[in-house]
Amino acid sequence: MLNKKNIRILSITALLLVVIYLLLSSSVTNSIINNGEADVARQQATGKTKTSKNLVNLENVEDPEKVQQKFEEQQKELDHEVEEIQKLKDQLKTQEERIEELEEYTPGSTTETSYDANTEYNQLILKYPVIIFSKSYCPYSKSLKELLVGKGEYIFDPKPQIIELDLVEHGSELQEVVGKLTGRTTVPNLIINGISRGGNDEIQLLEKEGGLFDKLKEWGGVEVQISSSVSNEAGVNNI
Repeated sequence: MLNKKNIRILSITALLLVVIYLLLSSSVTNSIINNGEADVARQQATGKTKTSKNLVNLENVEDPEKVQQKFEEQQKELDHEVEEIQKLKDQLKTQEERIEELEEYTPGSTTETSYDANTEYNQLILKYPVIIFSKSYCPYSKSLKELLVGKGEYIFDPKPQIIELDLVEHGSELQEVVGKLTGRTTVPNLIINGISRGGNDEIQLLEKEGGLFDKLKEWGGVEVQISSSVSNEAGVNNI
């Protein structure tokens, strides 16, 4: 059985346990409160930092109207550069086309919208030091061509350019101008260094007299090299 002494000991022990319990409860409660306040403080600080950053970002954003204006100015500069590049391309294309026209030029033709026989003749004598104006069906033209290039006795460097006026475009207009400028209206017409040297009769007479070779060398000067050979390898450009 419990005596008074034992009951007193148990009462004191229970009281001590109650006090310890109350102390522990108070400590835990304070810790929770302190931690909660710290979390709230951190959240508030974070919120302020984010707000501050957002404000800074908003301050750095440019006015949309200014951005649009800058874009339009840059676009205008780009368009101008594109136009300049296109102009250069057009100029280059024009020059290339002109070069192709000169390279593809053939007697009796012209790239102009209206034919100019004077221009045609001037281009011919500049390009070919030796020209024989001929007609394909003319027996006198055949005789002269046979003498100068057919037999191979006379070798020209550069080679003679034979122009058949009945076969090339604008041949009749060209013949008229050749007649006015050289004084010889008939074919054949031998042109050396821009000067008419005669027709079939005159050249055949020089050949018969034995003076044709010397005359050809005299007429050719330094621009045309002429040699005599019995070889059948005579050069000629025939159009």
